[in-house]
Amino acid sequence: MQIKTMTKDEAREIFEYYLSLGDIPQSAYGKLNSDYQRIRNDLLDFEEEALKESSAYKRDLNFGCLLYEYFKKQDFFNDTVANNLGFWIYLCVSVVPDIVFRRHGLVDSYFFEKSGRIYLQALWLYIHMSFQKDIETTKEMLEKLSTDYILQMAERTGRDGFYVDVYREIVRVITLLPTAIVNKKENGANLFRRVMIQNTAKTTVYNLVVEDKIKEYVRSLFKLCKVEVSDYE
Repeated sequence: MQIKTMTKDEAREIFEYYLSLGDIPQSAYGKLNSDYQRIRNDLLDFEEEALKESSAYKRDLNFGCLLYEYFKKQDFFNDTVANNLGFWIYLCVSVVPDIVFRRHGLVDSYFFEKSGRIYLQALWLYIHMSFQKDIETTKEMLEKLSTDYILQMAERTGRDGFYVDVYREIVRVITLLPTAIVNKKENGANLFRRVMIQNTAKTTVYNLVVEDKIKEYVRSLFKLCKVEVSDYE
């Protein structure tokens, strides 16, 4: 399968047409090749399945899990494709713009404008950066969180770079802690954001992390935020 991509400038021109109509016309996705038509059909099925959930966050989580597992099984999909912004833009603007529209309306950041926040990319990143031993365990863990975490995860990974296993351990620990501790804000930042800030500061100064010391390192980040993880494990 040949990967199709789209630049932000190309996307902006198409998006402005959508804005002029106030809707997504069928012509937006009416001339897909057979490979992308298959992807479109599959993602529409995932959307239908996700809509059975009771809240916007759980619908995003369900859709994201289905999306993540789907791309894992595709021969064309690899780390290079996952990191190709143009690939996600093309999907959101020309393959399933109606799905993005139904979830977020005509807001440019979810279609193409902000790397990491592009709807399908953000969902894939959220599952990838949180993944535990399997998709069922991951989904069960993430059900304890909220939409805000999708955006925070996308913003941090998009700007700072990351060690995947560190992020996965941070998310795992967050889901172990009492809600009051997780949601408590200091200087406008909840615990997750404060831990992310500490991680960014450390990885900027040091070339971390030794694999077998990830848990120790993550606990040190929480300790800097005045939370002793061992009290809750």
